[in-house]
Amino acid sequence: MTRAQALPRLSEADWQVQVLELAALYRWTVLHVGDARREVVDQDGGRHLVGDAQAAGLPDLLLIRERVLWRELKTDRGPVRPAQRRVLEQLRAAGADAGIWRPRDVDLVVAELRRRGRRTSTASMGGRT
Repeated sequence: MTRAQALPRLSEADWQVQVLELAALYRWTVLHVGDARREVVDQDGGRHLVGDAQAAGLPDLLLIRERVLWRELKTDRGPVRPAQRRVLEQLRAAGADAGIWRPRDVDLVVAELRRRGRRTSTASMGGRT
């Protein structure tokens, strides 16, 4: 049985906790890029998002060790928003190692975080969408 088969269905928040624990175990420096937008309620009760529109779509995690990884975390069935897909494509076009990690990919995630060196596998570059 793989680790992925042993995991229950995880929320994105629970998956993030597991990834952060793995990253700490393998001594990665991690920045969680939270949603820069916030919902604001006006005095008249109207709701709207404010914040850094330029940050929309940035991957959830920036991981740094002897290489740099940008990773969007999704549940096994969570959709990738168009802005997220666009930013991942831009990062890859700029030569960055950017991809998507899902709970079903936990064995790949562990292998990637354990691996030393500057080269990463192409399997992690796009992740499964």
